[in-house]
Amino acid sequence: MLARTALAGLAVVVAVWFAVLLSDEHRANEAAASSGSAAAVEAALHGRQSQFDQRIHRLRQSRFLDPDTTAELDIAGAYAVRGGAANLTRALRTVQGVLRSEPENLDAWAALLRVQEARHDTAGVEAALAQARRLDPLDFRTS
Repeated sequence: MLARTALAGLAVVVAVWFAVLLSDEHRANEAAASSGSAAAVEAALHGRQSQFDQRIHRLRQSRFLDPDTTAELDIAGAYAVRGGAANLTRALRTVQGVLRSEPENLDAWAALLRVQEARHDTAGVEAALAQARRLDPLDFRTS
């Protein structure tokens, strides 16, 4: 009887965890798609600051109880696309945070490469490219 109760409790916990992850995924997709239109994404990235802030907020909400760093890299990418010194600095810090916790994350190194290119940091580009080549020599051999 105790084993069945414990198993039922575990099933409830797993179901709740799955529901939270599903909700997080929905929020991330909603933020990334911004209502599904390319014009909406463009407006969120290059339009009014309030639209941009709302998109970043939705991406941050999507991280709730989800260890995946994709949302962090999406946030960094949004700041990089938005441009400007302050946004590029935020993008850089965000990607570096991901790399501190996941130094073998190829997507993070590729994101760092893009951020460093946007910052026109030649040394940073070379360092990020070297790490990307180390992790994936075939795709980054001619970059």
